[in-house]
Amino acid sequence: MEPDVTFLIPVRNGENFIAEAIESIRCQTYTNWTLLVRDNLSRDQTREIVREYMSDPRIRLLEGNRELSMAGNFNRCLNEVHTPYYMLLCHDDYLAAPHALQAAREVMREHGSSLPTVYCDLEYVNRDRERIATRRFGRSGLVDAMTLARSSILNARNLFGIPLLASTAALREHRYDETLPYAIDLDLSIATAKGSPVFYIPEPLIANRYHDHNSTGALLQGVVDQMIALADRHGIELDGLDRARVRLGATYANWAKRAFLYYARARKSAGSGATRLGIANAKTQ
Repeated sequence: MEPDVTFLIPVRNGENFIAEAIESIRCQTYTNWTLLVRDNLSRDQTREIVREYMSDPRIRLLEGNRELSMAGNFNRCLNEVHTPYYMLLCHDDYLAAPHALQAAREVMREHGSSLPTVYCDLEYVNRDRERIATRRFGRSGLVDAMTLARSSILNARNLFGIPLLASTAALREHRYDETLPYAIDLDLSIATAKGSPVFYIPEPLIANRYHDHNSTGALLQGVVDQMIALADRHGIELDGLDRARVRLGATYANWAKRAFLYYARARKSAGSGATRLGIANAKTQ
């Protein structure tokens, strides 16, 4: 049977986490998938780790011959999708439950080609898979995408989340735009869902990892300009009050993200201290 889902893992220097991402895919109860890992000239053991999994014929490694930007590597992955559905999984994230793909695939089967994307709640974890927090969106079933888009722009935050499964037909020619580093995921979420609802599964099926090498903090510059550019691009009208709200939202999002990163690091430090004292350190296995 030909696979109907393509997993994409774009990676550069991902030796610390790439195996966990791959294992989370291999343990899925839905097995009709293929996995492409595209390596962006890693200088560590990433490629060697991936090759250990290539006895599974569903897994292949694509090695670049020149260094690309993050968006460029993501887009090269998207160009390789030839199945009806796909998921792009960052190398340091992982699927948080074995039935994650099965649940998303059943939603797509029920709603057909009219549904562009399936989302879910998120688990925020640290480098050791310890849960930091659960991100519950408070949504279930079909949700209007443009309402989410407008709210995301006004709050200067991606309120869609991470796609669990996306329709290749909805992707069309849309790609990640590296001129919008902070809003790059939001831009693609809006573009692929415009005119259609998206679907939410109210269960944390993706683990989003926060660790020392996350780029989140570095991407906070230019948030207001990017959000206003995004509104213009997608035909979302903003009056003067709306633009003021975007600025307020960007300020809040900046401090909230920095506070969350500080909290995540503090938990890591506390956990390390507990280990040194001989106190058991609970982990999500």
